[in-house]
Amino acid sequence: MKKAALLLMMSSTAFAAPQLVATQAQQAVNSPQAVKAPHAAKTQRAAQAPQHIGRLQHPPQLSRHLKHGQAPQALPMSYAPQAASPQLAKRSAPAKQALQTTTAPSGIQAPKIGDFELKFQLRNTMTVARAEELQDIGGKEFGNLAEIRAGLKHKSGWGFMLTGANATTNFADNGKNTGNNGDATMILNVPSLIKTDSFHWFGYARAYFPTSDRSASNNVSSQAWYNFFEFNLGHNVTATNLTIARVFSRDLKQDSDLTSFVYNSLEFAHQTTSWAALSFGGQFEADNTVRNGTGHEIDLYPFVDIAVTPNILIEPKYYFPVFVGGNGGVGASGASMNQSYFELFVKLAI
Repeated sequence: MKKAALLLMMSSTAFAAPQLVATQAQQAVNSPQAVKAPHAAKTQRAAQAPQHIGRLQHPPQLSRHLKHGQAPQALPMSYAPQAASPQLAKRSAPAKQALQTTTAPSGIQAPKIGDFELKFQLRNTMTVARAEELQDIGGKEFGNLAEIRAGLKHKSGWGFMLTGANATTNFADNGKNTGNNGDATMILNVPSLIKTDSFHWFGYARAYFPTSDRSASNNVSSQAWYNFFEFNLGHNVTATNLTIARVFSRDLKQDSDLTSFVYNSLEFAHQTTSWAALSFGGQFEADNTVRNGTGHEIDLYPFVDIAVTPNILIEPKYYFPVFVGGNGGVGASGASMNQSYFELFVKLAI
């Protein structure tokens, strides 16, 4: 896999999806990071980055709502300066009396057809090469993964999205530049399994089809399950845990080809304003290969979710590998600053 990803983050309605180092352009060819995301990954792994997803959607949290949900709805927003968090404001009678109610910006609303709502997303992940790669003469400069998603969601919570992706990798030596179409996928969204004021459990299934040149030539297909646990910790702090399990079926030819991988991320976000959340996370990924064994990687990363408009999210992130082990296809060659890298995720959701 190209970039072992550890955690990423994640679409409360299950339409979005993290990636460790997996968003690097080369990953998109194999059926793509990821969220982890998804992050910089290896060439063989093409597009296996975990997708960005999931977060509790408290009305005042515009930036977090947009990141992992769809475009925000025109929800009433209650602000209680004296209350430590939106949940405390809800449970305190005196606080309720002091609330000032306004209306959240509605942005562009998704068209509706009866009980169904049309969903549309444009996503772009630019991953700057690792510090070590930037020092190489003619070496990699950055990778870019562009993705389009469109589908329908029923009021019950069931829904689906079809996706297409294109990945490019740019080098200082332009003659090395590459570009590939990623595998087409279908996302099946299921209703929330458990949802309360302080806890949300949801997930979605994703199937990858061999439409890219590399996957078609090797008859590669894969299936994945994205599982989310989200906790409202109070004081405008939310914790999100994402687990991705993915298996591959293919005409296996190379020792380094992936047979499966498991990704897990844990993120803590503070909704600093209605349009920005300051966050910190960690991700772990284990890659299983045909004959090279298993590889492991752990990254830590600070990031910010910024809702530029009710429909547009920008998320800058910086990854620091803190552990790399095994012989699998993880992205980093070691746990050092030379293996750190920057990523910029942009999302338009309607």
